Amino acid sequence: DKELSDAMKIVLESCKKHPRSQNLLMRTAAFEGSTIREIHGFTTLDSIDEANLKVCPAGMTPLYDATLDSVETMGAYAKMLNDQDYFCNGFIVVITDGGENSSRRATLSKIKDGVSKIRTSETMESIKMILIGVNDTDAQLKSELMTFKTDANFDDYISIGDVTRSE
Repeated sequence: DKELSDAMKIVLESCKKHPRSQNLLMRTAAFEGSTIREIHGFTTLDSIDEANLKVCPAGMTPLYDATLDSVETMGAYAKMLNDQDYFCNGFIVVITDGGENSSRRATLSKIKDGVSKIRTSETMESIKMILIGVNDTDAQLKSELMTFKTDANFDDYISIGDVTRSE
């Protein structure tokens, strides 16, 4: 879906504008159908090929699985860095064009516990989570995503129509 892929590129471009972009690592994964596909693991921003930031949605949205995967992967990587005496912060962006309908492993409770564990441990200095909604002009979907944002402890919700390259 072009909107999803474009949003991923905007996130990358925005990260590249950060004053400390040379210290940022990014991992990109996509949920397609009922599976999560890692596009690339944690890597420097300058090594990411924007042409690979493509998503092929297949009608199902394992939103909980994708969110929990992001939280757990970041937590594990942060622990590894912390064990090597590197201080780190985390930033998770989840971009979705639908509400939860096909997760197999994650629950809202597991997501909340994972986020809480990261925020209370000393592995990371901070973590920020943003949920970006695509096709959220549908009132029911937007309401569902706003509830998920709150229940899963995201810091912010942004509608795709409000995303700009300067954010």
